[in-house]
Order: sequence, then C-alpha cells, then structure tokens
Amino acid sequence: MSQMASRFNLFLRRWSLINSVIHVIGLAGALAFGLPQLWWLVASIWFARYIFLIPSFLGKLSWVVGYANTITVIRLAILVGLLLASPTLSNSVLFSGFLLVVVLDGVDGWLARRYDQSSVVGEVMDMEVDAFMVLALSWLHFEAGNAEWWILIPGGMRYYVEIFLHRFLAGGEELVPKKLRASVAVMFFISLVGAFVLNEYWRELTLKISSILIMCSFSMSILLRVVRRLKLI
Repeated sequence: MSQMASRFNLFLRRWSLINSVIHVIGLAGALAFGLPQLWWLVASIWFARYIFLIPSFLGKLSWVVGYANTITVIRLAILVGLLLASPTLSNSVLFSGFLLVVVLDGVDGWLARRYDQSSVVGEVMDMEVDAFMVLALSWLHFEAGNAEWWILIPGGMRYYVEIFLHRFLAGGEELVPKKLRASVAVMFFISLVGAFVLNEYWRELTLKISSILIMCSFSMSILLRVVRRLKLI
C-alpha cells in the first residue's frame, strides 16, 4: 500500500466514525427536539472537510476534484437543499428532486469510468452521500407519517454498524459481492423516493420489502466478516 493510500485510509476511518456519530446524534436530536435542519447543516459542514481534502489524496484533477466528484458534490448540494426546503415542497417536487439525486448517482459513476477518474476517494464520498440521503429520506417519511419508526433502523444501518463495530471492521475486506450490495441499495433508494407518490398500500409494501433486503445485506456482510475473522473461510 502506498503512503498516500495509507494516509487516506487513516483519514477515512476517523472521518467515517465522526460522520456516523454526527448522523446518529442528529437523528436523536430530531426525534427529541424536532430540529433536523441543524443535523443536516452540521453533516454538510463535515462533508465539506472531505471535499476540501480530495486534491491532497488524488492530486490536481479537472474541475479541481474531477468531473465525477464534482457531480457528487452537486448531488450533495441538491440533497441538502431539498432537505432544508422539504417543509415547503409538495410530494411531487420532493419525488422529482430526490429522483434527480439518484439519477446523478449513475452519472458520476459513468463520468468516472469515461474519463478514467475512478478512485477509492470518489467511491467512498459517493457512498457516503447515498447513506446520508437514505437516512434523511427515512426521517422525512417517518416525520410525515408515511412509515412508522421501524424505517429508521434500515435507514441508518450504515451509521449504526460503523459506530458499534468500528474497531472490529477496521481494515476488514467487504465479502458480499459489490453488485449484490449495489442492487439492494438501489432498490431501497427507489422505494424511499417512490414513497412520496405511491399510494399507502404500495408505499408500505415496497418500503418493507426493501428494508428487509437492506437489513439482510448488512447482516450478511457482518456475518461473513465474523467468519473470516475467526478464519473459518
């Protein structure tokens, strides 16, 4: 492993843990005091630290941080804007806005491959924006009564796992195939975005099915790492 890669991994472990704590405390604060806007603003500021340091890990790229990473930054800006404005927006506008965030997720991946700018740094930021969107959307649906409290469990799994299994997972290799994890994640994204416009029956059905799948994906990942750690595979 190169010195730069080692330095990024060290930075990432610390950044991810603090990021997870911010989201879990932010969610708790929203539940207790009804102030999700403060949570989202603090999370955005912490993301800014990651974005600011991208050139130091990747060197100078087109558009400072690269085409793909620029799209990811735009996705984050749209996401935060939608969240802050959500009390004043209709469900159809929220649906269209968050759908745009999901579509741009595919665009940044295409740009990374097209211009040979794929990197662990960009991939991690992309996944963290996705995780932020998932928990925030879960909160919006809970707050609006579109789903009950249980949606906050799969919605925040990325952060719960990071906090409680931080030391155990450090340096561990992900054993669940990326394609499978990505497919399950996309299903969860679509169900959360679609919940703004679906009727009660289909909204509840899609949210429950996708929630079960995302929980199974995380559980499988943790189980396989435990087995690997015990050197059973």
